[in-house]
Amino acid sequence: MAAIGQCALAASQSIREDVAIMFFKFQTDKMVIGMKAKKLALKKGWLRFPPSYNVTSV
Repeated sequence: MAAIGQCALAASQSIREDVAIMFFKFQTDKMVIGMKAKKLALKKGWLRFPPSYNVTSV
């Protein structure tokens, strides 16, 4: 997540448009890779959603 934020920061502070577009492309590539990794982790059972937390009054 930090890399995505750094790419967004670099793109927003870039003076040149071509450099900003380059950082935007890096950012979208990292997001696509992250989504593929998440889908694979869910499929393999490496990532599980925690059970819901119900608060009961005492």
